[in-house]
Amino acid sequence: MFPSTLPIPAFTGSWAYNLRDLHHGCDMELKTESQFREPVERALLERLLEADFSGRSELAALLRNVLVRTIDEDGGLELKSQIEGKAL
Repeated sequence: MFPSTLPIPAFTGSWAYNLRDLHHGCDMELKTESQFREPVERALLERLLEADFSGRSELAALLRNVLVRTIDEDGGLELKSQIEGKAL
């Protein structure tokens, strides 16, 4: 269960997020990607937005049109919003 508030840094169009714990126990090998893609992790992003925190509505708008890429073998993601703006 997620806490009611999450300490999330300001989102300025691109951030990295680690998925190592989500893939724990999977036989899936994660590889880094050089190109951004549509996120198959959309459900995870929506789940994170269920918490009430400052800047949530601005972040939700930025995540409506986002691309992702895997940046390390642990499943860390870089998110790149296609929408101008900031979430503080």
